[in-house]
Amino acid sequence: MHNNFVGLRVQQFREHFKLSRKELHQEIGMSLANISRIEAGKLEPSEAFLNALIVRFAANPDWIKTGQGEMLASPADYLAKGMRLLGAKAVAEAFINLLKDPEFAEAQSYIAVNNMSRENTALPQEVMVYLEHILKIWHEGDQDVKTWLLVQLKRSFPEVGGEEGLNSLGKHPNSHF
Repeated sequence: MHNNFVGLRVQQFREHFKLSRKELHQEIGMSLANISRIEAGKLEPSEAFLNALIVRFAANPDWIKTGQGEMLASPADYLAKGMRLLGAKAVAEAFINLLKDPEFAEAQSYIAVNNMSRENTALPQEVMVYLEHILKIWHEGDQDVKTWLLVQLKRSFPEVGGEEGLNSLGKHPNSHF
């Protein structure tokens, strides 16, 4: 009998994503019997199993094996692993292309705010917090929330509103920064 705690962590990991064993099997391509045996502590997870969890779910293999650290890899660790596996150029090109996709406009906005803060170190942290909060409201809100936010911004900054204000800033009305 192998370490049952590893099996319990695998089960906890699966349940974290609200997956049945069958659904996990479909996601990672491991046999249902082996998943059951791992969770029962009768089989140690293979490197292939752990790698499948890393790739598909950003699992932290150290947590699965030892219980140490966080259940999920940090975004930085996940991206670093991708760069090591695929190469920095391939990951950078993929990231640039993803940022062009409207689905990922929120990430593009956060990068723009981050770049503004680096370019203008005189910008107080408090201002950055407000900008990030406005972006969060925008990206998480429905159309009513977005309309409300635009009304508030137009009231607060009438010089920016309308075509003249946007054009004077060198921005097209439909741009994202």
